Amino acid sequence: MIALPRQVQCAILLMLSFVAIVGSMAPLAPGGDMIAPDLLYCILAAAVIRAPNAAPLWAVVALALAADLFLARPVGLGALVLLLSIEVLRRNARSLRSSPFLFEWSVVSL
Repeated sequence: MIALPRQVQCAILLMLSFVAIVGSMAPLAPGGDMIAPDLLYCILAAAVIRAPNAAPLWAVVALALAADLFLARPVGLGALVLLLSIEVLRRNARSLRSSPFLFEWSVVSL
Protein backbone atom coordinates (compact mmCIF):
# COMPACT_ATOMS: atom_id res chain seq x y z
CA MET A 1 0.00 0.00 0.00
CA ILE A 2 1.34 3.42 -0.95
CA ALA A 3 1.61 5.91 1.88
CA LEU A 4 0.58 9.38 0.78
CA PRO A 5 1.97 12.53 2.40
CA ARG A 6 -0.21 14.12 5.07
CA GLN A 7 -0.97 17.17 2.92
CA VAL A 8 -2.23 14.98 0.07
CA GLN A 9 -4.40 12.95 2.46
CA CYS A 10 -5.87 16.16 3.88
CA ALA A 11 -6.53 17.56 0.39
CA ILE A 12 -8.32 14.36 -0.66
CA LEU A 13 -10.39 14.46 2.53
CA LEU A 14 -11.35 18.10 1.90
CA MET A 15 -12.38 17.37 -1.68
CA LEU A 16 -14.46 14.31 -0.75
CA SER A 17 -16.10 16.21 2.09
CA PHE A 18 -16.96 19.13 -0.16
CA VAL A 19 -18.55 16.71 -2.64
CA ALA A 20 -20.56 15.22 0.25
CA ILE A 21 -21.79 18.66 1.31
CA VAL A 22 -22.74 19.66 -2.24
CA GLY A 23 -24.34 16.27 -2.79
CA SER A 24 -26.51 16.79 0.27
CA MET A 25 -27.80 20.01 -1.27
CA ALA A 26 -28.94 18.26 -4.47
CA PRO A 27 -32.72 18.01 -4.78
CA LEU A 28 -32.73 14.24 -5.05
CA ALA A 29 -35.27 12.39 -2.97
CA PRO A 30 -33.94 8.94 -2.08
CA GLY A 31 -37.50 7.72 -1.87
CA GLY A 32 -40.57 8.55 0.13
CA ASP A 33 -39.97 9.35 3.76
CA MET A 34 -36.45 7.97 3.96
CA ILE A 35 -33.84 10.10 5.70
CA ALA A 36 -30.55 10.39 3.85
CA PRO A 37 -27.38 9.58 5.82
CA ASP A 38 -24.96 12.34 6.76
CA LEU A 39 -22.22 11.64 4.24
CA LEU A 40 -19.88 14.18 5.82
CA TYR A 41 -19.96 12.28 9.11
CA CYS A 42 -19.38 8.98 7.30
CA ILE A 43 -16.36 10.31 5.40
CA LEU A 44 -14.82 11.96 8.46
CA ALA A 45 -15.42 8.91 10.66
CA ALA A 46 -13.75 6.61 8.15
CA ALA A 47 -10.82 8.99 7.76
CA VAL A 48 -10.30 9.43 11.49
CA ILE A 49 -10.44 5.71 12.25
CA ARG A 50 -8.10 4.68 9.42
CA ALA A 51 -5.71 7.66 9.37
CA PRO A 52 -6.18 10.02 12.35
CA ASN A 53 -3.55 12.46 11.07
CA ALA A 54 -5.37 12.90 7.75
CA ALA A 55 -8.22 14.84 9.40
CA PRO A 56 -6.79 17.71 11.45
CA LEU A 57 -9.00 19.54 13.92
CA TRP A 58 -9.18 22.72 11.86
CA ALA A 59 -10.40 20.80 8.82
CA VAL A 60 -13.17 19.08 10.79
CA VAL A 61 -14.34 22.41 12.23
CA ALA A 62 -14.19 24.19 8.86
CA LEU A 63 -16.08 21.42 7.07
CA ALA A 64 -18.72 21.20 9.79
CA LEU A 65 -19.30 24.95 9.79
CA ALA A 66 -19.46 24.99 5.99
CA ALA A 67 -22.04 22.19 6.09
CA ASP A 68 -24.10 24.14 8.63
CA LEU A 69 -24.03 27.24 6.46
CA PHE A 70 -24.70 25.52 3.12
CA LEU A 71 -27.45 23.26 4.43
CA ALA A 72 -29.21 26.07 6.38
CA ARG A 73 -28.83 24.37 9.75
CA PRO A 74 -28.27 26.22 13.03
CA VAL A 75 -24.70 27.49 12.73
CA GLY A 76 -22.37 25.83 15.18
CA LEU A 77 -24.76 23.25 16.62
CA GLY A 78 -24.10 20.56 14.03
CA ALA A 79 -20.43 21.53 13.99
CA LEU A 80 -20.14 21.01 17.74
CA VAL A 81 -21.85 17.62 17.64
CA LEU A 82 -19.76 16.50 14.67
CA LEU A 83 -16.55 17.71 16.29
CA LEU A 84 -17.26 15.92 19.58
CA SER A 85 -18.18 12.65 17.87
CA ILE A 86 -15.14 12.74 15.59
CA GLU A 87 -12.82 13.43 18.52
CA VAL A 88 -14.29 10.48 20.46
CA LEU A 89 -13.63 8.29 17.43
CA ARG A 90 -10.10 9.71 17.11
CA ARG A 91 -9.39 8.88 20.75
CA ASN A 92 -10.58 5.29 20.24
CA ALA A 93 -9.16 4.82 16.74
CA ARG A 94 -6.41 2.40 17.73
CA SER A 95 -8.78 0.00 19.49
CA LEU A 96 -11.38 0.30 16.73
CA ARG A 97 -8.85 -0.60 14.01
CA SER A 98 -8.01 -3.87 15.74
CA SER A 99 -11.65 -4.83 16.40
CA PRO A 100 -13.97 -6.75 14.06
CA PHE A 101 -15.77 -4.76 11.38
CA LEU A 102 -19.23 -5.32 12.87
CA PHE A 103 -18.13 -3.83 16.20
CA GLU A 104 -16.49 -0.87 14.46
CA TRP A 105 -19.62 -0.31 12.39
CA SER A 106 -21.88 -0.38 15.45
CA VAL A 107 -19.67 2.06 17.38
CA VAL A 108 -19.63 4.54 14.51
CA SER A 109 -23.39 4.24 14.04
CA LEU A 110 -24.03 5.16 17.67
